[in-house]
Order: sequence, then structure tokens, then C-alpha cells
Amino acid sequence: MSTKQVADLEDEPLVNPDPPSSPPPDPTAADPAWDGRSSKIALAYPILRDFTVIGPGEPCPTCKARGREDRTHQAHLKTSKDSSGVQRGPEAAHLATLQAMGFLRNSPESRQRAEDEARLAAVRGVARAANCRACKGTIARGEDGDFLAMCPNCGNRNGLPELAALTADGLRRILARDLVLGVEGLQEVEKQQLREEAAKLASAVEKGLAAGLQPLAEMLRELLAERKR
Repeated sequence: MSTKQVADLEDEPLVNPDPPSSPPPDPTAADPAWDGRSSKIALAYPILRDFTVIGPGEPCPTCKARGREDRTHQAHLKTSKDSSGVQRGPEAAHLATLQAMGFLRNSPESRQRAEDEARLAAVRGVARAANCRACKGTIARGEDGDFLAMCPNCGNRNGLPELAALTADGLRRILARDLVLGVEGLQEVEKQQLREEAAKLASAVEKGLAAGLQPLAEMLRELLAERKR
């Protein structure tokens, strides 16, 4: 990946590498070709990283934890280029995915994504328009200078902002409860859900077996009754 394609992407030493986790980290972290340096990335769209929503232009959480605010980039990825320009490290594939999906600022992929989302917003009718999409009638502007939110001719809504692409704040609202729980909290919720599902399954199996064996039990009772006669 060329440094010309992604702005504000540069390698730097890891100051505080993450402690080893259990189970062991991805074996790609032991890639002998990786020099242990990280890459800074600047975002064009929000991402969720380490249970933190990070949006374009926002301070880098890693730098903020080190006591300084830096908005030129938003995250540090554990990957760097080797002598041949190939990304190496445990997050090399993740960086490639972010670029391919248009998350990296000033990259060709992010510009293409912006064009695609603009076309999609037009199809969805996200922004208010001068003509009603239902009756084609003219819609005047309100006191705020924008077109009216309702068509005066047919009463149809003019603009559907809820269908716009999610912003960082929108993601935070949606994920607010999960983000507060953290990794251990969410794992406990999942375990509880699994326990409840397992209990329901065991109950269903028990009832199914009881219902299935009932005819056999009746037949055995009838045979025993005949023998006693």
C-alpha cells in the first residue's frame, strides 16, 4: 500500500504494547517479519475499536491515554511495512480491510464510498427536496431556509434523515448499553443467554420424550393387565 494513498499513515514504535491475553494472541503477532511498530490511521467514517466508537476528526484514544490530544489520526494499528512495502503484523489484514471498505481518509476507496453513499441517500430520499416524491408537487422553504418537512399538497414526508449513514454519535447511541458493559459484561450476558436457551432445550426434550413414550407406557399397562386376568 502506497503512503500516497492514505493520509496521516506512518509507522511509530509501540510505547505500551498490550499485555499477553488468554488464550494466546493470534499467531500472526509472532510474524518474524514484523518490526513491532504501529501505523497511525486517519478515518473517513466511524469505527468501533476496543469498545470505543471513534469518528473522523476525533482525538486518538491511544494518544489521549498518553496525555496528549491529537486529531490528525484516530487509531494506532499493530502493523508496519517491511522493506518491500508489504504490511506486516497482527493487524495487517485489518488495515487492508479498513482500506478496502473505504474507512481510511483521503484514500480512493473512501472517495468511492462517499459517492456511493450519496447516490444511496438520493434513492432513499434522505434530504428534503423541492418537489414531493409522491405527488411531484412543489414544496416551499420554511423560515429556517430548508424545504418543508411535509408536502403541503399530499402530506407526504419530505426527507427521511433516519435513513442517512450512521455517524459516530449515532453509533454511540445504538451501542450505548453494550459499550458500558465492556468485554466481561457482554460475555456474562451471552453466557446467561446460553444457559437460558439450554434450559429451554432440555425442557423441550424432556417433554418430547414424555409424550413420545406415553403410547409405549399405555401398551405395557394393557399387557400387564391381560396377564393378570
